[in-house]
Amino acid sequence: MYLCLTILAAALAEDLREGRIPRQLVGFGVLASQAYVLSTSHSVTVALRTFAAGICLMLVLFPLFSIGALGGGDCKLMIMLPAFLGIGPALSAVFLSLAAGAGIGTFRLVSRGIFKERLVCFVNYLREVNATGRIGKYDLPASSTGGKMAAHQIHFTIPLFIGVAVVYGGLIGK
Repeated sequence: MYLCLTILAAALAEDLREGRIPRQLVGFGVLASQAYVLSTSHSVTVALRTFAAGICLMLVLFPLFSIGALGGGDCKLMIMLPAFLGIGPALSAVFLSLAAGAGIGTFRLVSRGIFKERLVCFVNYLREVNATGRIGKYDLPASSTGGKMAAHQIHFTIPLFIGVAVVYGGLIGK
């Protein structure tokens, strides 16, 4: 149960320190999650089902990665959630993470006095997408800028950790 939070805490620490989540940590998380589900369910079918659900979670969030709004490591961490949490609770954790991310991001923008500036930037991005019909990069993740976060960005591992911790704590989704 706590292995998932430990892996997420390690990912959070690396994300804060380096601006990226190492592939080896994500790989370990995925393997550990499958070992966990196999040891608790004793069923390869259940392990495959939770792995497939994790891939689906990652694919659902892929559009956010493709425009630069979410890092690749954040997306790949989703693969392990259904094995550790169960499919329904994993969906709850991701929803809570997105809500926490929106709250943290809004707070960051308001506290830095750049909310209006970023809103104008977002509206201009939407206009460009509407005019050209092409979805391009909205932002550059920290991993492509040498680990440096822009003033408007957040480390998504923070809200992801919060969402999973809330579900583990039994407050929502169990």
